[in-house]
Amino acid sequence: MNLIALPIQFVLLLLAQIFIFQHLGFGVFPPPHAFLAFLLFLPPFFQPWMLYLTAFLMGFLLDVSVQPWGANAASCVALVGLRGFWIEAIRPRSDSDEQIVLAQQSARWLLLYLTPLVFVYEFIYGVLVNLAIDGKIFLSVLTGTAYTTLICFLLAMVFFRSRRGRS
Repeated sequence: MNLIALPIQFVLLLLAQIFIFQHLGFGVFPPPHAFLAFLLFLPPFFQPWMLYLTAFLMGFLLDVSVQPWGANAASCVALVGLRGFWIEAIRPRSDSDEQIVLAQQSARWLLLYLTPLVFVYEFIYGVLVNLAIDGKIFLSVLTGTAYTTLICFLLAMVFFRSRRGRS
């Protein structure tokens, strides 16, 4: 991955979240958190402190721009905290010695990777924003997970897949 492209992707996804995706919520569907695609598809070779700093910065900037609760920052940090463990848990065993390239995995693997991590983010975010756990929150978490997973999956297929992963 080109390290020069990462700051550009960071800014573009953050701005897209603030100005586009934040206004796509309707009914029981909360707005999709498309910016998570950036955090979820960062290369696994990043140092943990860099992942946490990036996640906190992205969440904090979104909190300052959209909703100053701190919920995005806390949820993003929790997401990247679980990300490494989840990658190891679902890593294809045939290449256990090699560095995994997220963009080269199958669509099935990507859905298996995205869904639980997005659920954790949506759950923490929902609880922190509403300061409660009830049926309404759970419905919002489930619909938000489905909506955000779909958006992140589509973004991964269009923008984050490498040339070798598409063939």
